[in-house]
Amino acid sequence: MVRVSRLSNNSRKLAILLRLLVVLLLVSFIVSAKKRLAFCSESDQLENLPAYFAKNLSKSVKEFPENAIIQNYILSFEDTHRTDVLELYEKVGFQPVFLTNGKLNKKGKRLLERLNSLVFDGIDVDMYALVSIQEKVARIEALNNILKELKTYISSEPKIFVERFCPAYISYVSFNSNPGASVFTSPKAAHQIKAANDTCEVFMQVIATANKTLINLNETASDLDAMLIARAFRLARDMGVEDKESVLDALARDDDLSDFLKLIEPKSVHYAPLRKALKALLEKCSYPPPETLTFSSRILRPGTVSDEVLAIKKRLKREGYYKGPLDNRYDWGLEEAVKEFQRANALQVDGIVGQETKEALKVPVEEKIRYVKLALAEFRKEPLRDLERGIVINIPQFMLEVYFNGQIIERHKVIVGKANGKKKKLGNRLVGINQTPELESKITRIVFKPRWYVNKRILKEL
Repeated sequence: MVRVSRLSNNSRKLAILLRLLVVLLLVSFIVSAKKRLAFCSESDQLENLPAYFAKNLSKSVKEFPENAIIQNYILSFEDTHRTDVLELYEKVGFQPVFLTNGKLNKKGKRLLERLNSLVFDGIDVDMYALVSIQEKVARIEALNNILKELKTYISSEPKIFVERFCPAYISYVSFNSNPGASVFTSPKAAHQIKAANDTCEVFMQVIATANKTLINLNETASDLDAMLIARAFRLARDMGVEDKESVLDALARDDDLSDFLKLIEPKSVHYAPLRKALKALLEKCSYPPPETLTFSSRILRPGTVSDEVLAIKKRLKREGYYKGPLDNRYDWGLEEAVKEFQRANALQVDGIVGQETKEALKVPVEEKIRYVKLALAEFRKEPLRDLERGIVINIPQFMLEVYFNGQIIERHKVIVGKANGKKKKLGNRLVGINQTPELESKITRIVFKPRWYVNKRILKEL
């Protein structure tokens, strides 16, 4: 019986020692051993231990560093604009550009807003991987929320931690300073050590989770920042900006991205209206496809009653010109809608649906979208995008435009076309193709009051 009792006592002591070892390992995770031993070596400071732990517990979770970019990760970043990304990071000292403290800053939000509107510039947005960017933004937001909750829990619970942990720790220190003490046989001390062990385990799990979350946040933020920089360079290229140094300077110094957005926008007065027109056309494409229009040679005038009138009303209503009832009567509302349609398509504005108006009505919205996209692409090219002074011939509108300081100061109607001898069959006869060639050139001289002679063809007609 005596041997069993001694064995039981030894087992209890061994169990207590094991628990104590766990507590010590957890303590070493919170505070460095050097500071802890130095702090606890003075017996007169033991009563200050709870305050010490309460003060330093929340520091166990690292703060998101201001310089959150993981340089080793960025150096392995793969993208067609990788070199541009690295150049910008070198310029800003590897500081994040579009994120601050693990969150999108004002620059990042404005860039994302501009990228989301690229479809109205007629630019292929598939190359920008916007879905992947949005997923990373959502992940960063979720990680920030998790980290906030964990840090709130840690900062709000130190009192419980101190109440449970510190008495056992003080008992351990007292026992070390007085080896003759029988603290391990005390039921109160054993209970304190068990409570400390359980509490420490929970807190260490919370702290470890918080720090792991911070690492994930850091990696995701680094990835997103590099992606946004690469997309900014792609955006500048797609908008026709060829001066990379200007892009680097704008991205490096900009606080709200205003200079960069101003740099990439074409200065032509036609660009914004075309962009607005494309947006309207894309909205019309969300409707069901219209029926294919077939017309007779009959001219439709106000007062006409015909199934063709109903088809025209449907088409013009789909495109936003007509807002009245759908019937087969050519009423005043349709006449106004036809005039607006003719005006928008550079036709004779008379409210009468003749052959030219019918041909224009047959053109599907998708084809018009293609035309507008081509026009937008032309205005993004050099030298039209940054034209400060010069002359532009607007061929479809038969208009000469004089630019000065980026603004149109004069407009003049002109005749376009060049006789090249080519013929095209139109109906039952051949007609000449007088297509105007597209070119870019410098004006080297101007002829004032040029002489003009009546050519032979006009002379015969006279």
